[in-house]
Amino acid sequence: MTQLIINGFALPKVSRDKYKCFPEEKGESMRMISGRLVTEVAYKFVVIEYNNDFFGMSAMRSLLEILRSDDDLDVEYLTPESDVRRRGPFKSTKRPSPTFAFSRKGVPFWHGIAFRLEGVNGID
Repeated sequence: MTQLIINGFALPKVSRDKYKCFPEEKGESMRMISGRLVTEVAYKFVVIEYNNDFFGMSAMRSLLEILRSDDDLDVEYLTPESDVRRRGPFKSTKRPSPTFAFSRKGVPFWHGIAFRLEGVNGID
């Protein structure tokens, strides 16, 4: 099953805690006079974190071009709440900083492909 598709580019499936999809909240917590802690949530949004050990040069170039764009990304993503991928606009908030790992038959492979996407729209 494909976990993540960005602008039509299907990323290789990863396992062992290298794909995360979760809601994140932005808000403020404050302590009341009574001592009770309350939190006012302004909004929630979806966060996707992806990490892959190795990419070939062609796939790496395609992915970097997509993630370095300042435009909204059209993302299909798998959530823990469903077996069906969801779709929505995202921004890349942490871009990959790949390092050269090795070459095989003259083809370079890159290591340390990690990035974070944040949903543009809030969720309920």
